[in-house]
Amino acid sequence: MTSITRTVTVRLGPAAAFDVFTSEIGTWYPRGPHSFNYPDRAVGIALEPGVGGRWLEVWREGDGYEIGRVLAWEPGRRLLVSYRNRYLPDDPLTEIEVRFDPVPDGTRVTLEHRGWERLPADLLRAWSVRAWKGLVAAFARYTEGEEPTMKETTIDTQVVVPMMSYEDGVAAMDWLIEAFGFTERTRWLDDDGRLSHGELVAGGELIMLAGGPPGYEGPRRHREQCASAAAWSQVPWVIDGIMVRVDDVDAHFERAKQAGARILSEPEDMPYGRLYRVEDLEGHRWMFQQPPA
Repeated sequence: MTSITRTVTVRLGPAAAFDVFTSEIGTWYPRGPHSFNYPDRAVGIALEPGVGGRWLEVWREGDGYEIGRVLAWEPGRRLLVSYRNRYLPDDPLTEIEVRFDPVPDGTRVTLEHRGWERLPADLLRAWSVRAWKGLVAAFARYTEGEEPTMKETTIDTQVVVPMMSYEDGVAAMDWLIEAFGFTERTRWLDDDGRLSHGELVAGGELIMLAGGPPGYEGPRRHREQCASAAAWSQVPWVIDGIMVRVDDVDAHFERAKQAGARILSEPEDMPYGRLYRVEDLEGHRWMFQQPPA
């Protein structure tokens, strides 16, 4: 493998998809601690049109960090840019090509980051796990009319960031996305496939998770071997866990139930909203609440 390729299909024609990708990149580009070279200074992204235009990380004090230059500008067909990153060697630069191919349902957008054969092999292995997944997903959501979900998802603006451990972090991340409807932001794997760092987004806020250290036991396994934990786990309350507010708690409940979540209490009306309680696949407890109208 000498390139990283990400593909998404959007319900726009190639010309419209190209225009949204390029001219509105400052709006749909995902915000987050790993979206920028200098997240403490960056306020946005800009792409100047035409060959020679700059791809720029805009800083609050003005101008910013030049990520690359436009090498090919073919509206409705292809965008080619050089790529620079503070964590990659300045020489040689890699390239990113974005192709817009018509398909029956709209346009297949293919992002290919290439030129890795000129760099150390360990860099490609590390980047291939996570690079550009969040970007193409954010673009697709934006074309569907969704507001950018990462707008306020930064460590600098989020006061409290939950951090959770799982015996199998990869399986947990996949399950939480399926069962609870969270959005994947970042997924870093060790060489042995263990989740070293993951980020999910719920309602525009970050939840971090990772595989636990050797010998770690999730709550469900722990209470199988600990009488005290088994005893206090008999109650249906969220003893230690996270509360998430959702728009439709009943629909959310059905989704979680269908995914195999262990239901602690079914949706009920309380003075502070309608809610239910649930355990995830390893026994961590969650409360989902719909605020009162």
